[in-house]
Amino acid sequence: MRDILAMKAGFDWDESTTQYGTPDNPTFQLAQSNDWIKFMLDRKMKYVPGVHFTYNSGCSILLSGVLLKKTRLQTDDFAEENLFTPLGITLWQLETGPKNITNTGWGLYLLSRDMAKIGYLVLNNGKWNGKELLSKAWIDSATTPSTILNGGAYSYGFQWWMKPIEHVSGHSPTARDIRFAWGWGGQFIFLIPKYDLVVVETSGNYEQNEVKPIEFLEDYILKAIQ
Repeated sequence: MRDILAMKAGFDWDESTTQYGTPDNPTFQLAQSNDWIKFMLDRKMKYVPGVHFTYNSGCSILLSGVLLKKTRLQTDDFAEENLFTPLGITLWQLETGPKNITNTGWGLYLLSRDMAKIGYLVLNNGKWNGKELLSKAWIDSATTPSTILNGGAYSYGFQWWMKPIEHVSGHSPTARDIRFAWGWGGQFIFLIPKYDLVVVETSGNYEQNEVKPIEFLEDYILKAIQ
């Protein structure tokens, strides 16, 4: 489970060097299959699990299968009961795939203000209106780096990305300064505990530079606060 959460499951997988929506991309092959969980579990292995980081949307899909097996609820039903309803989120959509499996790889649609609610829940160590919806221990695990990438420019925990805040007088950068959820096309929930700050950015940047929202956060929002 740790390896799946951390994108270190060891599958033979490369969704980053070919364009999404093309037959050579394994995510496209997954989406076209008639059983998403079986497709992933039948996938050949390339690495010993726990060793090599490879971003894999199929790992996130597997989590939907695990949750169904454990709770007997599809992820959309589980999320509505345990997350969306407590947060007052009423307008949302989670896509479904074959066999009614919830698409936890790329299928969630939310309003920006509701993305911000999820961000504030995590920033507030899992508490909402005084009630614990997520444990602090889980949040700490999810936002602790399991992989350091690009010489420390980015890191990855359990389905969460992180990066340091740099070039701020008096601040010693750490890997966890900025913690963020990163969705395809430029959908972001940024958490910056140093400033008690949640920032949401959305876009339709599906074929260009997806890191521009990160650059905007650093070059404009954080500098304005500083």
